This record gives sequence, C-alpha cells and structure tokens, in this order.
Amino acid sequence: MQAPTLPPRLPSRAKGVGPPPLTPPKPPPKPKSKLPLSTTPALPSRAFGVSTSRALSPSQSIRRSSPLSFTDIDFTAVDAYARDLPDAYATDPTTLARALVHPFTSSTEVIKFRALFTWVATHIDYDVAAFMSRALKPQHPADTLRSRRAVCSGYAGLVRSLCEVVGIACVEVSGYGKGFGYVLGAGTAGESNHAWNAVKVGGDDWRMVDACWGAGYIDTTTFHRQFDPFYFLTHPTLFRYNHMPTNPQHQFTHQHITWPDFFALPDISSNFWVNDLEISGKTTSLMKQGVVQGSPTGEIEVEFMMPRHVKALITVTNSATGVSADVFAANLFEGDRRSINFLIRPPNPGDYLITLMINTPESRDNSFSCCVKIPMTVAQGETSKDIGFPQVWGHEHLSIRSPLSRNLKSAERAVFQVVELESNSTQGTLHIVSPTKKQYPLSSVHQASSSVGILWKADVGINERGDWFLVDLIRMPGGGASWNAIAQWHAV
Repeated sequence: MQAPTLPPRLPSRAKGVGPPPLTPPKPPPKPKSKLPLSTTPALPSRAFGVSTSRALSPSQSIRRSSPLSFTDIDFTAVDAYARDLPDAYATDPTTLARALVHPFTSSTEVIKFRALFTWVATHIDYDVAAFMSRALKPQHPADTLRSRRAVCSGYAGLVRSLCEVVGIACVEVSGYGKGFGYVLGAGTAGESNHAWNAVKVGGDDWRMVDACWGAGYIDTTTFHRQFDPFYFLTHPTLFRYNHMPTNPQHQFTHQHITWPDFFALPDISSNFWVNDLEISGKTTSLMKQGVVQGSPTGEIEVEFMMPRHVKALITVTNSATGVSADVFAANLFEGDRRSINFLIRPPNPGDYLITLMINTPESRDNSFSCCVKIPMTVAQGETSKDIGFPQVWGHEHLSIRSPLSRNLKSAERAVFQVVELESNSTQGTLHIVSPTKKQYPLSSVHQASSSVGILWKADVGINERGDWFLVDLIRMPGGGASWNAIAQWHAV
C-alpha cells in the first residue's frame, strides 16, 4: 500500500467536528550565522579530555570549547506553537506529526524536529508509579498519546514514530543513563536502564536527543515538568558524560569510550554546559589519581571556573557515614570569568562525594541547583582536628589568603592577608577587630603588575583570647562607626 502523502493543508473542521484549524505562528527570524550540520566543526578533544583508553587525561580541563548547538536560532515561535497545539490533534502519531510541522513545511529539518521535541517534552509526564513499582511494559506510541504518561522508552518510541511520519532520520538507543538514583561509579558495564534517540538533521552528523530528561525531573516520588532544551540535538561529546549506549556505534563519535571510562567521568548536569563552567586540569588530575593523598595537613584543593555572574558552593560528604568535610573557598576574577579554589579538609580517610551547586540570575528564589558530582577517595583525614577553616560570611570581591586555620594561638603573631579582587569593593576600610574591640587596620601591599587585585595585610600580635574578626569598618559623619563582619577566627 502506498504511504499517505502530506496534504498541502490540513482539512478544516466540518460543523465543529474534529480538530480546529491550525494557526501558523510568525516565522522564526533567520539565524545570524548558522552553519549546516554537515560543516559544523568537530569539537576538539582537548575540551573534554576523553579518549578510548582513559576517561580523563592529566591536566586536561573539562569545558565546552564552542557555543552549544543551534543557540543562534530563535525557537520562541516554534516552541509556543508546539506547546499550544490543541489536544484534538494528538489522536495518533501521524495526525500529531503532520500538525506539528504543518506551519514549517518550508523550514529546515532542525525547525521541524524542534516542534516534535517540544511537544513531547511539554505534554508527556514521566510515569513515576510505573518506574517505582518496576511494572514496566512495552509502550506503543499510540498508548503514550492516550495516557500522556511514559517512562524513558515511551518518550524515545514516540519521538521515533513522529520522525518517521515527517521523514526525519531517527533511531532509538538503549543504554545506561546516570539519572535518578544513580550512585557515582556503581553502575554495571553493559547494563541498560535508559532509552533515548539519535537524530540526523540537515547533514551527515548525528545528534543526541533525550525528550525524557528534557521534560523534567523526579523529586523523590514526584515528577516536575521543567523543559530543558539542552537535550535537543546535543553534541555526542557532551551527551556521553551521562549517557552510555550498549551499542558502541551509537556513541556517534570518532573515538569511542569504554564502560570504565564512562563510569570514571564526573556526573555533569545540563546547567554545567549551558552556563559555560569548567573543571580545571588541576582537579581532573586529582580524579585520575584514584586515591588522593592531599597535603601534609590533609587538605585537598579543587578548582572550578565559570562566568562572573554565576555563584557556586560545594558540599563534600563521606559516602559511607554522611559526615561533611570542612570547606573553604577562595575567589579569583579574570576578565568576565571567576575561578573558585575550594580547600577541603576531610575528617577521615574514605570515599567522598563532591557536589558543586550553582546559582545564576535566572535561578528562582535564589536557589542553588546541582551541577557536577565528583567521587573522590581520600587517603588520609586532616592531621589535626583543631585546624578547621575560619568562618566566612560571603563577600565575593574579597579573598582571604591567611590565616587559613580557624584557631589562632594567643601570645603569638598572626599575619592577616586579604586580596581585594576589585578596587573600591568595600564600603569602608578593612580592619582586624580583637575580642575587646581593639582595631588593627590592614595596609595595601605592592604586588607585581601581573597579580590580580589589591593585597591587604596586617601583622597582629594575638594578645587576647576569644573571637577575632575581619571587618569592613565604616566611619559615620557624626564620628561613630559601624562594621560588617567578613571573617572570624578564635584565639585559644
């Protein structure tokens, strides 16, 4: 039987029966400088540090080396059209696919597929009950449309079915996904727990698609819709940090990684790539060590780079006991980017999980979301339980260099050093304040022209027991003063 052809226009309703007539949206603006997929330059392996023999090479940082795919295209119109398409068109895959691409028949395959992806990711809820009960059954695309619920295979099957209708090359891929409930490094080689798609649009390059992860996330036992366009035509070298196909050919990369490579990679969320973060070569070198020795006092240093508008914090917890390690952060600004060095003092040897969380101007309620998870095995804990880090209250333009021990020794001298990363970032002047409120001003120190920021320093005799503070001292016009606490030490 001859396959049905797409009519030039979908029939309109007769006497109010059937789906309403389609209203084409305004055409999306032309991209400023879009390269066809077939000529899109390959991302250098340096940016991701992944090879066939090892997951990460020493001193190679992890950062995308070019903008994310298709960010030069404005998908606003096509996304709105797909989200608002009347439900009456979602009776079967053929009717739905034709309706979704109907206004875009003269557009590129990228635009057409975007309509398919957006509809699936915004209209199908994850079937948490089926996942939790493990009552998973094969799901036909027509069943997914009727129930509007699916697990990963249901999403992938529906995407493939819609692509078949409009002639877009698409395959279903099965493999391992570092999704809900994943424990870093605990997966089994060859295991399949997830499904997604590979799609070829506009050329010879295959791109990766996960409409399931693009639809939202699970919070304990509840599915939350949250459209994530990162999983739309993702570059394979980014996708494989948390997706490993059982068939190596479905990696769609020039160099294939092995299962041990895959499980050795950090678990990186989409917001890492979207916000252009970087894991430094210093940190990837630690990840390659297997067992990290740390400094003589048990300190471990990890470093992340990011745009200046991104705020970050980390937690470090023992995987077996849940005990947290002491963490101290030091900022450094270079142009429009920020480098944060986190000093970590694990209390005991063992396996630890480092979790980086970020906040951006787009974050809701000033919340931080998980960005990267890195497992690390530590050979020793901190050598002295009395070390600890000073208590610091956030001031992103100041970075404390010393002392980095919480406890000061009375009857001895302490050298307080603070780097002001941007001039005039304080309201007043920097002082050290003793337990009896004696004030010791910090003086600027000449640094080499290559140094970043202004170094402030005070050499103070610790002649009082109790709490010592670094403060921003503000003189009032009437002769009084107020101060904002920045850091706290304790003299014993």
